[in-house]
Amino acid sequence: MPFIEEGFKEINLKAQMKTKDMIIERLTGKIAGGSLSADGWVKGIFSRKAWGLDLTLKDIEISRLLRDLGPGKPGLEGRFDIEMDVSGVGLSQEDLIFSLAGKGNVNVYEAVLKNINLLEVALDKLDMLPGIVPKLKRRLPTYYKDLLKQDHTAFRPINAKFELREGRLFF
Repeated sequence: MPFIEEGFKEINLKAQMKTKDMIIERLTGKIAGGSLSADGWVKGIFSRKAWGLDLTLKDIEISRLLRDLGPGKPGLEGRFDIEMDVSGVGLSQEDLIFSLAGKGNVNVYEAVLKNINLLEVALDKLDMLPGIVPKLKRRLPTYYKDLLKQDHTAFRPINAKFELREGRLFF
């Protein structure tokens, strides 16, 4: 995966070949500061390469997956865990975009959107009503006034089910 600069590390694979197919009994490794484990299958390993995995990613660092846009630019930090069943055909990016399908659950924690305060952005979008934004900001409870002073947005933990299909991610 070209967007993961350091790639996969400490990969261990236990698999069996059955004619033209492979049964993946156990695949483990390290990626983006966390770990991965999977079992599954690959059909037609020397041709079309249809495959399916029961995949678990634990303690993955979001910042290691996203390109750093530079000082002062927005960026996302935090960690996530994913458990999912996923399948596809082929291994090229083009094949995966249209064939990738699966369902699972994601937990995102310690998430912080750097260099952007979403509360401030949302309030500033109300500027179509003259004088409303300064009035709203003055009347906010202390907690929200303090949030407006921050140069980032911190998120509470997120736990969501998702589905991959038709080249899209649905939550």
